[in-house]
Amino acid sequence: MPTQGSNVREVWESVGGPGGTTRLWVVGTPLGNLGDLSQRAIQTLSNVDAVLCEDTRRTSHLMSHLGLTKSLYRLDQHA
Repeated sequence: MPTQGSNVREVWESVGGPGGTTRLWVVGTPLGNLGDLSQRAIQTLSNVDAVLCEDTRRTSHLMSHLGLTKSLYRLDQHA
């Protein structure tokens, strides 16, 4: 698995990459109440290998709330 400072290509290639069976799922997450997350979003997050997110601290809190442990990678304009 790539390190925390890895770019999107490194993360993509580590979880299957081009030509593999890797898929990209875009999941909208609640800004306030974590209970507003849909069951489909929870199911999707529970089935992925890695999560690319804008803020790893907030996403870590969300994943902890859901009881999920996944590799988190920052993806924003500075990544």
